[in-house]
Amino acid sequence: MQMLLIICRESFQQKIVELLEDNGVEEYTVIEKVRGAGKTGVVPLASDWAGLNSLVLVGAPSQEAQSIVTMLKAFSSHHAGGEDGLGIPLKVLTWPCDMVL
Repeated sequence: MQMLLIICRESFQQKIVELLEDNGVEEYTVIEKVRGAGKTGVVPLASDWAGLNSLVLVGAPSQEAQSIVTMLKAFSSHHAGGEDGLGIPLKVLTWPCDMVL
């Protein structure tokens, strides 16, 4: 089993959730109003003007997790570029996990 941590701007959150659901993902957790910094910029807590981030957590069997990663890579490639050439603010991290309860 794999845990996927998907970090995206809140403006992409609904589309990410739709993609997950359209690809058979029925269980996920969304955490909104997340701040941080990365190569696409800083998301400060005190300012909404740049847009806040969301986290989407998905626990999935390894094969399903790989399919989700492939789908999100295609989504990112489709939306790549932008004025700054840094791409869209979307990160996906995975690690092994065990469901214990």
